[in-house]
Amino acid sequence: MDSIAIISIFDYFRLFCRMRQEISSFTKHKLDQVRKENCMNTHPRIESGEVDPIFKSFHQKVVLDYEKLRKVVEGYQAVGRKVVVTIGSWDGGIHIGHARYIIRACAEGDILIVALDSDRAVKLYKGEYRPITPENERAELLTYLEQVSFVTCIDDVSDTGWWQCGLLEAVRPDIFVAVEDSYPEEQLAEIRQYVSKVVVLPRQAETSTSAVIGQIIKGHFLPAFQEVLYGTMERKTPVRPDSDIHPSNP
Repeated sequence: MDSIAIISIFDYFRLFCRMRQEISSFTKHKLDQVRKENCMNTHPRIESGEVDPIFKSFHQKVVLDYEKLRKVVEGYQAVGRKVVVTIGSWDGGIHIGHARYIIRACAEGDILIVALDSDRAVKLYKGEYRPITPENERAELLTYLEQVSFVTCIDDVSDTGWWQCGLLEAVRPDIFVAVEDSYPEEQLAEIRQYVSKVVVLPRQAETSTSAVIGQIIKGHFLPAFQEVLYGTMERKTPVRPDSDIHPSNP
């Protein structure tokens, strides 16, 4: 076999390997999209399984396919609109810090895309017992906020908690808004490759979901648990606020 034939066989083999890798990558992407579409069952449904018409306009805000979202973004950018992206876990309900942050992020541009960390990602960031609220409910809750134009999901997070920036790479927004101390400088440098501007906001309130959980456990759960387990807490008879009867003076 001459050298030309050997080179030709080698080239064919390399092409085959490359095609198989691309097909595998494409298939994984599609499977991930199907998984997301099936799992992200947001908003009330009617008997036929379709979204209740009352909630349809809110449901349309949820766009999990990055390619679809890219086309939407390109349309807005074509008419001069500035597209903003921000990410969070938004777990345990929207508290005052979340609300202020979203309003400030919205003020940075014209269209606000809010991405939420998947349940898997939240566990990596927050611990095994989080999230409190599943991703489909967190996504739905975000759609009810007037400032939020679109909602999507982030799942391309490594086991070490490093975000792969898949959303930014696909969508190419104009502005990315982050809260201080959320990303290491190396991650921010990577983010800047995909956007024209990165805005880092200070935390908008002392309130946080983690702090609320800690307060509930320390102030309510633990004392109640101690009472049940050891009988150490004094039982108090509940009374109406307008009653003259007090536990100490029946």
